[in-house]
Amino acid sequence: MTAESQPIEGAAKRPGLRHGVLVSRRRLAKAGLASPVVLGSLMSKPVLGADPLYHCTPSGQQSGNLSRTSTVSCKIGISPAAWAIDSAWPSPVTKGTDPNNNGNSGCAFNGQAVRGTAFDGFSGLAATFGLSADGCTVVTSAYSTSATMLQVLKTTDPAFGLGRETIAAILNALRYGSGFPVTPSRVIAMYNAVRSGGTYLVNSVPWSASQVQTYFTSLHG
Repeated sequence: MTAESQPIEGAAKRPGLRHGVLVSRRRLAKAGLASPVVLGSLMSKPVLGADPLYHCTPSGQQSGNLSRTSTVSCKIGISPAAWAIDSAWPSPVTKGTDPNNNGNSGCAFNGQAVRGTAFDGFSGLAATFGLSADGCTVVTSAYSTSATMLQVLKTTDPAFGLGRETIAAILNALRYGSGFPVTPSRVIAMYNAVRSGGTYLVNSVPWSASQVQTYFTSLHG
C-alpha cells in the first residue's frame, strides 16, 4: 500500500474525518487553480491604470481599447474661443492685443497694442498664416507679416479651423502639462504633417487634416 492509499489513522472510528479531509483537499485544489487568474488580474490593473490619459492620446483614440472602460474625460482643456478671451496665456507664449486701427493706413501694433507671438513664431510651427496689406485681415496666401496666434483665434472662417484648434491644443498642453494627453511638440508635428494635404500616422493609420482637427477639438470642452 502506497503512502497515498494508506487509510487515515482513526478514519474507521470517525467516518466524517475522511470526508472533511477530502473536502479540504478539493478546496485547496480549487484555490490553486484560481490563483493564476487572481494574480493575473492583480498584475493587469496597475498596467492599465498606469496612464489614465492613454485613451485620450492619438494612439489610444485610434485603438479604442481603453476608451470604453476609462472614466477619465478627455475634455481637459479650453476651446479656441475661450483662449481668445483668456487673459493668462502660459509662458513662453505672449497673447498680445488687437492692432490699432489707423484709418487709411491700416492696422498697426503700436501704442498700447502688443503684437504677441506670431503663429509661426512658436518653435517648430510652419509659416502658414499672414496678414493682408492693411495689416488687419488674416490670410493663407503668401505674406510678409505673420499673423499672431490671437488674430488666428479670432477668425471665423472655416479655413482657419485647423489653425485655431492647433493653437488651443498648444496652449492647453502648456497650461496643463502632464495632465494633457499631448505635448506642444506633438501638436506641432501633427499640424505640420497635415497642413498642406499630407497625413499623420497614428499606429500606422494615416490621419487627414480633418481627423487631426477633430482630435484636437475632442480635447476641450
